[in-house]
Amino acid sequence: MPTQLLPRKPVASADREWRCRRCDKLLGLVLADRLHLRFARQHEYHAALPASCTCRSCGALNELNHTTPPRAA
Repeated sequence: MPTQLLPRKPVASADREWRCRRCDKLLGLVLADRLHLRFARQHEYHAALPASCTCRSCGALNELNHTTPPRAA
């Protein structure tokens, strides 16, 4: 019986995390030129950069493009 390979989950590291600029909530993970987003009930998306979103916690507008570092220092 062949073994089924499951897709690997991205490993979170501080330099690849996209966090809200106001409340520091995790918004997604930057994977090369893509953005990995995961929501409740196992909804997952891969989006191309640039990307923008409104934080679900505080309502701040967050933007990410190819030249913006994913996490502010």
